Amino acid sequence: MTAPDSVATSNEKAWDALVEAKQSFTVPWLDLDPILLRRYAAGELRADSRFEYVHPWRLFSEIEGKRVLCLASGGGQQSAVFGLLGAKVTVVDLSEGQLRGDRRAAEHYGYEITPSRLT
Repeated sequence: MTAPDSVATSNEKAWDALVEAKQSFTVPWLDLDPILLRRYAAGELRADSRFEYVHPWRLFSEIEGKRVLCLASGGGQQSAVFGLLGAKVTVVDLSEGQLRGDRRAAEHYGYEITPSRLT
């Protein structure tokens, strides 16, 4: 395996710094309501601000048991939505800080993920 190039290393450091600064797009979503999320994914609820990050809902309506790859989307946000809806989630990211967020969300909600740090 070769060492990461300077661009990848710089990118990783930048994302880890954003995680440390608690930028909103790096903070895990730990306040999702699994029941409301499932109802929205089933088309039972209209979109509102609670679900603006899950759009369009049809993409999530039949996701249970499917394998989902979250590529460069660590942080415990998108993976939390997929995990709560029953998907088998793999997250690949350059940033260990972002992957910590995914692990934290999975532990918080009690679903499994497969996190992998791209090197």
